[in-house]
Parts: sequence; C-alpha cells; structure tokens
Amino acid sequence: VALQIEPSTFTSFYAEARLSPTDLISLIAPDGITYARRTGSKESSGEDIHKSPLFVHVAQHPDSFYFAPDAIHNIPTWFSYRKLKEYPIIATVGSAETELLAVHAGRQGRMMTPRIIISLLVVLFSVLISFILLYRLRASIRRREEQEQYKRLLTEQIIAAQEKEREWIGREMHDNVSQVLTTVKLYLEMASTTDGSPFIPKSMQLINQSITEIRSLSHQLSAPTLGTRSLIDSITALIEMVRQSSALTIRFHAEGGEPQLPMDRKLALYRILQELFNNIVKHSGATKVEVTLAQQDHQVLLSVKDNGKGFDKKRKSRGIGLNNIYSRANIMGGRIVLDTAPGKGFGFQLTIPMLPSPQTKVLNEIVTSRNATL
Repeated sequence: VALQIEPSTFTSFYAEARLSPTDLISLIAPDGITYARRTGSKESSGEDIHKSPLFVHVAQHPDSFYFAPDAIHNIPTWFSYRKLKEYPIIATVGSAETELLAVHAGRQGRMMTPRIIISLLVVLFSVLISFILLYRLRASIRRREEQEQYKRLLTEQIIAAQEKEREWIGREMHDNVSQVLTTVKLYLEMASTTDGSPFIPKSMQLINQSITEIRSLSHQLSAPTLGTRSLIDSITALIEMVRQSSALTIRFHAEGGEPQLPMDRKLALYRILQELFNNIVKHSGATKVEVTLAQQDHQVLLSVKDNGKGFDKKRKSRGIGLNNIYSRANIMGGRIVLDTAPGKGFGFQLTIPMLPSPQTKVLNEIVTSRNATL
C-alpha cells in the first residue's frame, strides 16, 4: 500500500517538519533506488544510491546509525536508519554534524550560567575554609608561643627566687657560721698558749679549713661583688677565687668596656661563667682557660675556651650544669654555640642582646598586672 502513494505525498507531509537545508529524510528500496527523498526544502525520488555506506551498515545491523559525508552537499552528517520488517523499505534520517553541535552548544550555553555560579560558590567556600583553617593555625601558633613565653617567665621567676635564697644563705653562712668558727679559732689559739695538747694545732687546722670552705661556698651561693662593682670586676674576682682553689691558668679579656646590662642579666652571666668554671675544674682536666667578654652590634659576647679533653656532643647528653646554662640563656633570648670534640678541648660562646626582648617586657607587664589583681 505504501508503494502506491506518490512520492510527493510523502515529501509534502514532511515539509511541515521544518527541516534545515542540510537535514535529510528518505525512503529507500533495498536495491538502492529512493522512493521519496527530502533534503531541506528540496524534494526528489528515483536516485540510485546503492553505493552509499548505508547498505554496508544495513547488512550488519538492520537498525543503527553511522557517520559519513552527505551525497548531495558532501557535509559530514550523522545518519540513522531502520529496515522495515516485511516491507522492502529502508527509512533514513540525517542531520549535519554542525547542526547537532549547534544544538549541543546552545544547551551548553544555557547551562554555563548555573555552572559559573556553582563554581564561584565552590571557590568562595574553599576560600572561607582556607581562612578558617589559617585562623585556627595562627591561633594555635599564638597559643604555643604564649605557653612558651609563660614557661620562660616561670623559669625566670624560679631562678630569681633561687637567687634570693642563695643570697640569703650566703649572708647567713658568712655572718653567723663563719663568725662562730672564727671565735672558736681564737679560743683554741688562747688554749694553745697554755696547754701543749697535740690535738689543738690539728683543731686549728681543721677550723681554718672549715672557714675557707664556708667562705668559698658563700661566694658560690651569692655574687656579693655585683652589688657594688662592675661585671668585669666581679668576673675578675671570680677568676681569682678559681685560681686559688685550682691549678688553672686563666686569662681574661674584656673588650669594649663594661656591658650596659640590667643587674639580672649581669647576674645571669656571672652564674653561667661560674657554672662553666665548676665543670672545667671537675671534668675537663684542663690546665689553661681563656675567657673573653665583649660587646658588639648591641650584643654581649661571653666566650670560654680550655685545653681539656673535650667530649662528643652527639653522644653525651647535657648534665644539670649545662641545662641550667641553657635555661638562663633562653630566658635572656641568647644563643649558645658549643665547639668541642674528644681530645680537642671545650669552646663555649654565648651571645645575648644588650636590652631585654620585647616578649620579656610584655610578660613582665602581664605578671605585674596579675599580681596586682591577685
């Protein structure tokens, strides 16, 4: 029945489809002759297209699609076809690739605005998350710094309390115990003139030794010369005391005059040097020591070198003495450099700023405010 319809009936009906100039609709016989064909507004029938790629694909799949140039315009076109069952007809439609892409581009254009909005929202959200994480990181770093500053302040306060206690103990031992032993010594001297007991000279010797040890301990517990003398004079007195109690040959160089430091920093330098001398006398086996105190570029440099046996920094852990030295240096914002090796002596260098660090000033203000509040 379909074959009895005029081709114009078929093509006129599909004229209402508003085909583009490159769109194609056709009915084709199995031998390659078109029953009816419409390309855009052009109608035709009876063409021989048996060499078309259509028949290669029909032989493989009765219903499918393929991509090939159009036979009329030679334009790359997508074709879709179906071989009707029980009828010698193959129905085919085609549309140029540019037309299909134009439709796709239109859809993409309509979707572009929502995509841009979503992308901007994602970017803004990511930036917001980054700011939140950065704020938390900075807050965490600030808390750690405050904790570290608070620890330094506590250590400083503890050391200050220890210094006061040492000063008090030193005065007590010097003013009380030493005076009592001196009186005992005078009594024994008087007794030695009247009694020839052989124990009296020994007692005098022991008492003299006790007085010397107590005075030495008094000097170690307190730094009496710092209250009335300069740091250079105090170090000189300390060196003289070490010379008398050991076999060390000590050379002291003071470069740049008296350092302009607060009393607490002078005392800290004195204690550090005192601790170094104790370690050298007890552990180094040295015979010569060179001490240098200098100031340059608003910094104070304390350098100590000996010719002792030294030690391996990587293997040997810090003792109590070195830990105390590092604690004092850390409070002052100082930097320590050790230069030592087995058999090559010991070198120590401490550099501290001449003025307290801003953090120390702020912490002192905080502590003062808290103490006033309490």
